[in-house]
Amino acid sequence: GAFPRLQRLSIYNCPKLKWHLPEQLSHLNRLGISGWDSLTTIPLDIFPILRELDIRECLNLQGISQGQTHNHLQRLSMRECPQLESLPEGMHVLLPSLDYLGIIRCPKVEMFPEGGLPSNLKNMHLYGSYKLMSSLKSALGGNHSLETLRIGGVDVECLPEEGVLPHSLVTLDISHCED
Repeated sequence: GAFPRLQRLSIYNCPKLKWHLPEQLSHLNRLGISGWDSLTTIPLDIFPILRELDIRECLNLQGISQGQTHNHLQRLSMRECPQLESLPEGMHVLLPSLDYLGIIRCPKVEMFPEGGLPSNLKNMHLYGSYKLMSSLKSALGGNHSLETLRIGGVDVECLPEEGVLPHSLVTLDISHCED
């Protein structure tokens, strides 16, 4: 197939680009997408060894689809995707290697998926979604791996109640919380 050895792919500011990539990019381990307005869904299953997925300013992206366990994805970052409504269902099982999750200015993402987050998630950055912050307790569940939590851009008057943040937390970064 096309691009049999491609390991890194960056697509920036190509708003009208149509999805005509090969059926499977078997060696791709880094994918960066920004400003691709015609993109509505990202099918993770066509990237079997993807380690990093960074999505920015994709105005019509609604979701990330996934049908089977993805043992390689370590970093998932979504920034300024106003139509993104949900995270992958079952991500606590389907993304067992996820180490970093960033959800920045994606206002329609209001809840974490049922079942919570992967148990070995170590770093999380949440910015600009009070509703997402309020579902944090149920999402973390029994997570004893989270070391770094960065939150910001929400109107809160106090930190989450006791028992919401795991005892494993080493770094708590709070920014742009006016109240």
